[in-house]
Amino acid sequence: MQSLIALGKVREFSEKHGYYYSVRGIVRKGDARGKLLGFPTANIKVSADQMPLRGVYAVKVKIDDVIYKGVANIGYAPTFGRNEFMAEVHIFDFSADLYGQELGILFVDFIREEKKFDSADELVEQIREDCNNAREILKSVKAE
Repeated sequence: MQSLIALGKVREFSEKHGYYYSVRGIVRKGDARGKLLGFPTANIKVSADQMPLRGVYAVKVKIDDVIYKGVANIGYAPTFGRNEFMAEVHIFDFSADLYGQELGILFVDFIREEKKFDSADELVEQIREDCNNAREILKSVKAE
């Protein structure tokens, strides 16, 4: 039987274990595509075997013991043909430079599987919807 994490069932994992599944990593420079699309991301190189199912998640992000809310894409960014597995986190209402800093990603709930879009415009529309979904999910989650 596959683990809850491998299946992307992070909400069920936290309900069962009493804490969020999380990973930590150092923010590194990406190709700045998220910023160009209007959704800047903190990019973290991670091992695929420690990450949940590829896709989009509502997340909490821990930076220097402060918790923020956001949305994360886990995978390869297939719309742009990236072949490096990465976690890309868009932190809501946040604009500080995070390059070189360590942050933790706490997985709250799965939103959708990773998908290749036909255009950047189509992707931007989906990201807007993902952000709205994540904000709604995170409304009911305490900040900690």
